[in-house]
Amino acid sequence: MSGLGVVTLLVLLVLGGGIGIVLAVWRPSPRWANRKGLRCPGCGGGRTRTLSGRGDRLDGMLECRACARAWRPEDHTAGR
Repeated sequence: MSGLGVVTLLVLLVLGGGIGIVLAVWRPSPRWANRKGLRCPGCGGGRTRTLSGRGDRLDGMLECRACARAWRPEDHTAGR
C-alpha cells in the first residue's frame, strides 16, 4: 500500500469517527434507552411501573417491580 493510500485511509477513519460522535450527540436518545429517573435508585432495576389512580401522595410516582421502592422521577428522591 502506498503512503498516499495509508494517509487517505487514516483521514477517512478520523472523519467517520468524528461524524459518528457528532450524530450520537445530536440525535435524541431512543425511547428504550435509560432516561434519567427511570432506573430504580435502590437496586438499579429498569422494570418500573407508574402508580396511578390511588388518589394519594403516591399518585404519579414510579415503583420498581423488583424491590417495590417508589420514587418521583422528576426530582430523583427515593422513598417508600
